[in-house]
Amino acid sequence: MLASTIILMTGLALTDPAPGAGEELREALPSLRGEWSGVLEYRDYRTNERVTLPHTRSVHVPPGADYVMSALEFTDPGYVVYSAEVFVLDGETVSVGYTSSDGIDTDRLQLISFSGDGGRWQAELTGETRDNGRDAEARYTYEVSVDTLNIVKAVRYSPDEDYVFRNGVRLQRVDAAQGEMQ
Repeated sequence: MLASTIILMTGLALTDPAPGAGEELREALPSLRGEWSGVLEYRDYRTNERVTLPHTRSVHVPPGADYVMSALEFTDPGYVVYSAEVFVLDGETVSVGYTSSDGIDTDRLQLISFSGDGGRWQAELTGETRDNGRDAEARYTYEVSVDTLNIVKAVRYSPDEDYVFRNGVRLQRVDAAQGEMQ
């Protein structure tokens, strides 16, 4: 069942941002535009094993916008899951809102690094989240090129712990857009 949802988010600065990186990221956002296909991988809470599922993502970035809207689809064993994600950039603060089995979740993140040249870029963001019913710190890593999109979310429950893999996607572009509107 596909439902319409409006996600409203606000940013919260948690760490020192990377000065100027927000503008660089804003300029790179249109490269996400298009149709993507590949795999979603996540750590199963019950078994602690990684599960890999087919995944598609349709990404929309309005011209000049500071936000990205994505429609997601993946096949969990036995059924198809439809989800939505909104990525909103406000300077060096980012809010990521997404639908989940718990309803709507929002991670408030700080852009801590951005690097890029040509058609490739990488961004790292950290901030607060809820994971498996617990408060946690999330670290998102985005690696993007003309034809690939990789996003990894790792979490830790206290500052003295190492981050552990939570979920991620490895996607290939399946349209001819290469970051441009069709």
